Amino acid sequence: MLSAAETKFISIGDKLAAAGCLLSLGDIQYRFGHYEAAQEIYSIPKTRFESCRSQAGAVACLQSLGDIQSMLSHYEVAQDMLSEAQTKYEGIGDRLGAAVPKEPWEYPAQA
Repeated sequence: MLSAAETKFISIGDKLAAAGCLLSLGDIQYRFGHYEAAQEIYSIPKTRFESCRSQAGAVACLQSLGDIQSMLSHYEVAQDMLSEAQTKYEGIGDRLGAAVPKEPWEYPAQA
């Protein structure tokens, strides 16, 4: 359904909405534990958000990519990505987004 919505948004020229659909598709893959698939998907809307100058969307994708690295036990990469996301959130004045933990081990334990 989201893929069909993305296609429709692209056909009417709404690149931001199309990127939002892809972000949601990445979220679904992440929740299912399909981290590699989610990583591939998140990279696409990140690029689209950047090209549309949507800093908030691009940073949300970067944060999600950092979360994936943490779940894959790539803690140094995760730390770099999440620190970059935090800095970018602060740069756009998003205090809630900037509150992301700097260290992967600060996340709540997964059941």
